[in-house]
Amino acid sequence: MNRLIGPWVLDKVHKSYPDKFILPSEACTGYSMKERGVKLGNWERAEEYASDILQDLNHWASGWTDWNLALDTGGGPTWVKNFVDSPIIVNATAEEFYKQPMYYALGHFR
Repeated sequence: MNRLIGPWVLDKVHKSYPDKFILPSEACTGYSMKERGVKLGNWERAEEYASDILQDLNHWASGWTDWNLALDTGGGPTWVKNFVDSPIIVNATAEEFYKQPMYYALGHFR
């Protein structure tokens, strides 16, 4: 799940609703105050994604959904000023995009 909610929550949901599938959604990284926003080339965030996916799948999740596959270099756009990181960062000014380590981590789960 994440640092705030452990995967045991998925076990509890499955026990209460065994006939339903569980699909975690809106996963992201770079949301904590200490580590907020885009960090180009950060492999720790790729490890965090992979760990989160594996934990979810090992606790009854049928899949895993990223919140934003592509964001701009500032971690947006966002109307609530919740600037986070993303597997693909778009630099519209330079007309290019960057595949982050998180992008390659996701590739192991296709």
